[in-house]
Amino acid sequence: MIERIKSGNSKRLIKQIGAQFGCDEKTFLESFREFVLLRNKDKIYLVRKEAVLFIEERLRINNIGLYFCKEEEEGIRLSVEGSYFVEPYAGKNVLELSKDSAIEWMHGKDIQGDFSGYDIYVVIKYKTLVLGCGKITKDKKVLKNFLPKERIIYSDLPFP
Repeated sequence: MIERIKSGNSKRLIKQIGAQFGCDEKTFLESFREFVLLRNKDKIYLVRKEAVLFIEERLRINNIGLYFCKEEEEGIRLSVEGSYFVEPYAGKNVLELSKDSAIEWMHGKDIQGDFSGYDIYVVIKYKTLVLGCGKITKDKKVLKNFLPKERIIYSDLPFP
């Protein structure tokens, strides 16, 4: 069952995400002003305040909002949509891929390389396109792909 995350815990989680991705704390907190964080098991959802008030009064539901992130032992793992939301505020842990690596990423493949300048979870980009969130292995040599199966591109369509 879905439950509302209390204000203090929401603020802690938002600050943790901001610190993980190098966001300006005041600006980043302000960007969440219109939203409420909800938890369903281990997933966290971002929902507009008005929608939550309406639902709490009238409906029993199992899921609502935008899947935003998941709390892991090593940090916060953003969803694809969560990556889109955080990226404009992020000052660190944003990894821009080459065209070939971006194509491999969108095919669901892990990326090999030297990722020593990054922490564990990173927002993945190609030019201006946000592609999601990945996890860098402890040896800093592999970027693990968390792209959901339904988002993997199996064709060889041209990439911009």
